[in-house]
Amino acid sequence: MDKNNFEAFTNLPALKKNAIQVCGQEFIDSLTKKGIYAKDSEFWEEVNKKLNIPNDAYESKQAREQAERELQLLEKKAKEQAEKERLLTNKKEIFSKNRKDWKITVFELP
Repeated sequence: MDKNNFEAFTNLPALKKNAIQVCGQEFIDSLTKKGIYAKDSEFWEEVNKKLNIPNDAYESKQAREQAERELQLLEKKAKEQAEKERLLTNKKEIFSKNRKDWKITVFELP
């Protein structure tokens, strides 16, 4: 999970070279001397502490992306509905009939 937080916060893959790039070679070397390597979750915990990355960075990024997707979907639906209404306002309705859950409408050809 700490790797996911690193990736979400920095937009970089959770690789040792990226940790070196962000934290500095000395910090990573000090972890290596302590026997903490990039494959260990403790390594990523220490890197996240150094960068002040919150523990919920991954979850907040996921929630933000989900909200953006929902907003885009709503905007798309609103745009389609507006276009449909615009097209229908210029048409002359000849016949309309309701059938079960459907409304059948016949328009005059332009």
